[in-house]
Amino acid sequence: MRRPVEKTAWRGKVKAAFAAFLVLWIMGTGAALAGEAGTEGGVAGCGLSEILSFADALAAQGEYYRAVTEYKRFLHLAPEDPRAARARLAMAGAYFKGEQYADAARELEALLTAGADGETAEKARALTCECLARQGDTEGAGACFAGAAKLAGDARRADALRFRQGFLRVEEGEYGKAREVFSGLTEAGQEEYKISPLLLALTEGEKSLDLKSPRTAGALSIVPGLGHVYLGRKKDAFVAFLITGATALAAWECFDEGQEALGGLVILAGSGFYGGSMYGAVSGAHKHNRRVREGFARRLREGVEIGLGASWTPEGGVVGVGGRF
Repeated sequence: MRRPVEKTAWRGKVKAAFAAFLVLWIMGTGAALAGEAGTEGGVAGCGLSEILSFADALAAQGEYYRAVTEYKRFLHLAPEDPRAARARLAMAGAYFKGEQYADAARELEALLTAGADGETAEKARALTCECLARQGDTEGAGACFAGAAKLAGDARRADALRFRQGFLRVEEGEYGKAREVFSGLTEAGQEEYKISPLLLALTEGEKSLDLKSPRTAGALSIVPGLGHVYLGRKKDAFVAFLITGATALAAWECFDEGQEALGGLVILAGSGFYGGSMYGAVSGAHKHNRRVREGFARRLREGVEIGLGASWTPEGGVVGVGGRF
């Protein structure tokens, strides 16, 4: 006799539901066992060393973003591991190398807030300062380096931080402040970083810098194009003189023919260009000076090895400065 259709369908649904329950139960049991094993591994350090080593290898190969992921994995699995501070410092270094300076600064702040001490804290403070410098906050970076130097564990590391602070002043064209900072190094530091020849090169180079006065450029621009001539931009000067002269002549013709409204519009347009030309001369003087100062700092830097960042050793970040004068 054939089973009723309804009874057969009901039994099929029961079997399907039981099979689904069985699968879910097995998966849940496996996940629980895996979770227990993972917890034990985190406590005992099983597998964590491989994760950290892999992250270091990625960073050393320039795979900074993948390295960050692995450092995060390590910190997630073992936040209380003795190597957690080292991993966070290395992760900040990977962000730094990947030019993600805000992210690096965030991780460094978390590291210092968590109570990092000793050499780890010193490296975190130094890298924080460099992050500020790379983000364009030279004033904040200078103050940061000065503070980090005071907290340094030994005079040699303090000298390295002060040297970096001094070079920030050079890059900003604040040569007097740079001399003060360089002169504040210890006697051993001044010998190691060849401060005497550096100061001599700084003084002689400063005298030969071809700097332009923005005020002079603006004042000369009262005569259309003359400010650009002062800056050596003869083509810009010619264009400024030509257009300003042409608009002035056009306005005069309009008024002469009784077309006051049109003449007013021509004067308005010419005044805008005239003002823009003056602003361009002042801005050009600032840009010229910035290029000159950057070139001077670059030439000085050729005589000194200066680096601050993250190495991929178990010790994490490192500051390195050395003189070649």
